[in-house]
Amino acid sequence: MSCICPECGAENFKVGKICSKTGKTVCIDCCRKCENYFFNDAYFAHGCRYGVHEWHTSITEEEARLNRIRSRIEDKIQLQERILNRGYRNDRKIANRIEGEITRLRYEASKIQAEMAL
Repeated sequence: MSCICPECGAENFKVGKICSKTGKTVCIDCCRKCENYFFNDAYFAHGCRYGVHEWHTSITEEEARLNRIRSRIEDKIQLQERILNRGYRNDRKIANRIEGEITRLRYEASKIQAEMAL
């Protein structure tokens, strides 16, 4: 079976890549000539940048704050469970304090969600 580059028509090329844009196998020379190919000599970074704008989603500052608060809530819940599993008498007081922090963080999260809904 022979390989034919759909861009330049070269046959049986030794090095090829599947193009992110077309989904077809192209020779490496055509891949490097593409406008989406990126090469940086300083960092030896290279590769296809087709669709780069879709790689990272941009989130608002409120969403970032909400994500941080949710992460802190999860951490506090796990800490509370670890403390309660130890079984010491004073651990209940510590767990209650952590429960208060969790409640405060949930209140903060609900305020941010209400601001985002407006």
